[in-house]
Amino acid sequence: MSDPDRLDDLLGGARDELRTQVSTQPIPEFRESNHVVQRTVVVVFAVLAGAGAWLGIRGSEAEVDSVNVPDNPVLDEDPTTTLPDGEPSTTQAVDVGLTELLGDWTPIEGQDDSTPVVDRERFATGEWTADPVWGTPVRRVTDTTGERFHRLQSPGRSPQSSDGRWLLTRRSESWVAVDLDNDADIELPLPRDVEPMWAPDSNVIRHLSGSNSNDGSLTVATINLDGEALGVADLTDRIQAEAPEAIYMHGRDSGGLSADGNRVAWALYDDAEQIVGFVAYDLATDEILGVHRGLPTGELGSLVFVSITPTGERVVVGFLNDMIVFGADMVEQRRLGQQTERPGVARNGSGADVVVTANFDSATDDAGWLVVYDLESGVPTRLYDLFDGANTAIDVAGLAHDRPGWVLASTHDCKQDVAWTCDRLFALNIDDGRIINLAHTYSCASSTFAEPEAVVNRDFSRAWFNSDAGSCTEAAEVYEIAIPAAAFN
Repeated sequence: MSDPDRLDDLLGGARDELRTQVSTQPIPEFRESNHVVQRTVVVVFAVLAGAGAWLGIRGSEAEVDSVNVPDNPVLDEDPTTTLPDGEPSTTQAVDVGLTELLGDWTPIEGQDDSTPVVDRERFATGEWTADPVWGTPVRRVTDTTGERFHRLQSPGRSPQSSDGRWLLTRRSESWVAVDLDNDADIELPLPRDVEPMWAPDSNVIRHLSGSNSNDGSLTVATINLDGEALGVADLTDRIQAEAPEAIYMHGRDSGGLSADGNRVAWALYDDAEQIVGFVAYDLATDEILGVHRGLPTGELGSLVFVSITPTGERVVVGFLNDMIVFGADMVEQRRLGQQTERPGVARNGSGADVVVTANFDSATDDAGWLVVYDLESGVPTRLYDLFDGANTAIDVAGLAHDRPGWVLASTHDCKQDVAWTCDRLFALNIDDGRIINLAHTYSCASSTFAEPEAVVNRDFSRAWFNSDAGSCTEAAEVYEIAIPAAAFN
């Protein structure tokens, strides 16, 4: 499995090479197949705190809808969770000062190139503050004191528990459940690279065993917030019946779950830590949906991500040189034919599975553009020219399943000092191109660990992102933004 830093170098090199090849094209054009439709593009932005300073936001403003699922065979015990002091983990979030800040906030729409306010002090954890540029409520929720970093791990999986209270984060050597109600946290007895993920209807965490041939396996375990083991689902015999070489599975910390929180996909590895296939699995029914043995043909390059789609009906496997769409049965359906950089697997406004990604393949017509791929047809639709004065890297999170058509984008590594796309978070409507700017990231992103990756909750009432607060070190912390539902009207 390739080193993440090496992979980032390869992706960055692809952007830099393409930057010299792509001609500037009109931003308001949305390309659909072989024709161009002129549309009015309204974009919205809202920015975070100042450079060298960061805020934070917490908990879900609206209660997250619970998902009814079958009994989970991974759980052998009652999943009821208690805090270390014995109190049930179901208290109502109390966000002091947030209501007033949300009432005062007016979204700023459009390709806003406003610059961040740099003379700001770093805020204490838990302190709600209005962003000085766009007024968005923001607060800091983790602290790196005595730590290398305390950050979000994956833009593909939601870090928020189903009751909205807990945020799953990673310190240098441990996983942490941050209590968003009480400015506290619980250190979890989990190794570093086990891809933890919340169960959809309780405060329990499912996880793998490791990311290499020494620690990894073909099992999925479950614990509660007290650190108690609740059960293990062993997939070994069933997977090895289809792929005998496989001894462990992992998803490069990138893959998402289906919208119901139960279906997932991973890459399969042998004892030499080489990819030997892929598997799709239903956590609720303990059913292996499909196994693909071996690598697809072609010059694919390094594996970038593996993710099931929101509907749970497809699996997207992204390589450095191509993206491949499988059915949930792991039978290949189509190839999208472009280089991959941390795309977002999401649903459009009609509820269909899509991939939102930057196209850095200079051999394609959409080179340099942020595009949306319809996974049913494989047809791309242009959104914005990322090389328009910036040549920026972009990550996309498509986790707002209760607000289909909207994704969260975070950008970094701009090649210009000032551009509307640079170093910020924004909500993006992938159907009409509307943008709501949410925050500047104030992160140098000089390390993979400090890249301002961002995630969003189901109803888009909260978003979280990493930032080094301008320190240009690995000391990334998590900041949270609150977004009122009226912003999307």
